Amino acid sequence: MVPKARRAMLNGYERGIVVRGGERYFVIRKRRNATTRGALLSLTVTQIRRSDVYERHYSRRLVELASGTKAWAYIPKAYL
Repeated sequence: MVPKARRAMLNGYERGIVVRGGERYFVIRKRRNATTRGALLSLTVTQIRRSDVYERHYSRRLVELASGTKAWAYIPKAYL
């Protein structure tokens, strides 16, 4: 099942690119006065656990979106 997605804005973060193994990946990192656009996915607990395994180079952090909604975001461990 493909998760539903909604547009979302995240204040205090900027989008960047990391190259790993010749592949490019979009990431977010903290930056004051920055805002980045993204997608808010509605995931089940099982899907979140699977994402945690897949995103092993990232740490899941609770963030507050511009709308006030709380959401999980994966931040590269190198940026923590």
